[in-house]
Amino acid sequence: MQLRHLFTFLIFNGLLWGLGALGYFYTNGFVPGLLGISFTITFIVGHLFLFAWACGLLCAPWRLIGPRALQAACVSWGGIFSLFFVLDLLVYSQYRFHISPAMLELFFGPAGREIFAFSTGMWTLVWVGVLFIFTTEFGLTLLAKRVTFRYKTIGLFLAAWVIMFLTYNGLYAWGKFNMVTAVVSQRGVLPFASPVSLNSRLRKMGFEPKRNLYETAATGALLYPKNPLICTPHATPKNILIILVESWRADSFNTSVMPQLSTWANQKNMSYFTAHLSGGNATEAGVFSLFYSLPH
Repeated sequence: MQLRHLFTFLIFNGLLWGLGALGYFYTNGFVPGLLGISFTITFIVGHLFLFAWACGLLCAPWRLIGPRALQAACVSWGGIFSLFFVLDLLVYSQYRFHISPAMLELFFGPAGREIFAFSTGMWTLVWVGVLFIFTTEFGLTLLAKRVTFRYKTIGLFLAAWVIMFLTYNGLYAWGKFNMVTAVVSQRGVLPFASPVSLNSRLRKMGFEPKRNLYETAATGALLYPKNPLICTPHATPKNILIILVESWRADSFNTSVMPQLSTWANQKNMSYFTAHLSGGNATEAGVFSLFYSLPH
């Protein structure tokens, strides 16, 4: 495997990661409108190919050892990057945040086996998935040997990527300065995204960023309420106090684990609701559905 094949290999991986990144936006919700879609496309291409170039920098030195060493490095590093994206997408689809050092420390720490408990079938599925990912990377190295881009094509692709990269950073800098929700709301969708912000520099130049939203809330993913709320006031207004306990397991609410509270809840004049389903596995989604009865 030669260095020119490495570039082809990186393009293939970048395109695959870009297609997979649509899963992040599917989970978070696609931002409608020309501006939102334009930022999404340039964001995916401009940001994710940074991972491809990083993968290339890690693989290229192995060519000094030989073609087979370069191919082995491509399979290894490409598989590691792809595995990260798959795991991160799974985490994001469940909890709306990305893999972080704190999460890895929790997983590999002493309490990891108690917090993250997987069945034998689940571990088998995991290792099958890992094998599939690295096998795919090996197939991409073979395909890269057969499909070789000319230097002119490589130059055009790099120029197109630079334009995408500058466009999404420029759009974000403009969007943050003007409080454009269609742009700034997408920042946290992709992992390790840190687009350019010029607010501090513009303040020094005498330009003050806007504080009011550029768009109305009706253009966002949440349209609530669609119709005016019609409420009939109760003759005797009630005082309602909600005590929310983070990560409280329902099966622990019994006389043996929580005798005082369970006895208090089972009194005659108490209402105990057991049919409520959370709107998600994360705190944000659960609290949102508790107040609005809508999935998040």
